Amino acid sequence: MEYLVLDEADKLFELGLLTQTDEIIAACSSKDLHKALFSATIPAAVETLARSVMHDPLRIIIGQKSFPQCSVLTIRDSATETVTQELVYAGNESGKLFALRQLLSSTTFSPPCLIFVQSILRAKALFSELSNLPLKIGVLHSDMPKRQRDENIQNFRDGKAWILICTDVLSRGIDVLGVQLVVNYDFPTGTMSYIHRIGRTGRAGRTGRAITFFTNDDKEQLNM
Repeated sequence: MEYLVLDEADKLFELGLLTQTDEIIAACSSKDLHKALFSATIPAAVETLARSVMHDPLRIIIGQKSFPQCSVLTIRDSATETVTQELVYAGNESGKLFALRQLLSSTTFSPPCLIFVQSILRAKALFSELSNLPLKIGVLHSDMPKRQRDENIQNFRDGKAWILICTDVLSRGIDVLGVQLVVNYDFPTGTMSYIHRIGRTGRAGRTGRAITFFTNDDKEQLNM
């Protein structure tokens, strides 16, 4: 028996990676091949594509299958029940930084903590803003050499860094044991991004906490 396992299948069947994914699937021609696709979020269009390369597929759903095909974030959507989800209105960019500093200095703050931002520039800027705090803070983004990224992730795993500022590159495929808190410093671009981000905590039966900051500019994206 041979197996082809595709994790984060919804990303692998997007247009940017579809050609390479097709080439991999075509190269696996064994008659005894079993294909398995996994992801926390699989939109209908991706599911249709996946079915085109699978024979008599069996779909297994853990939790609810409830995923709107839009960019509006519905915080009530099918995220794990092990994660306590909170929304914090911060007004504007200055308010977000003030709220984050308050959170990190409060008695309720419990590391390890992941802080998600929207871009490499935002990650660099926030790391610079927080560098004067008496906390062990790291940063991770795709502009870094691979060796430095690996070192920063390992430091976070080992407890040498309590907080890791990162982009959505860390929201998929990487399991860091025992993450207590996820902070969406920048508002997620949609429900998929939100679910994958907060899925870094509350894993393997553990509980976790996810806090999402939003400003006046984010209101159109938020479905209360």
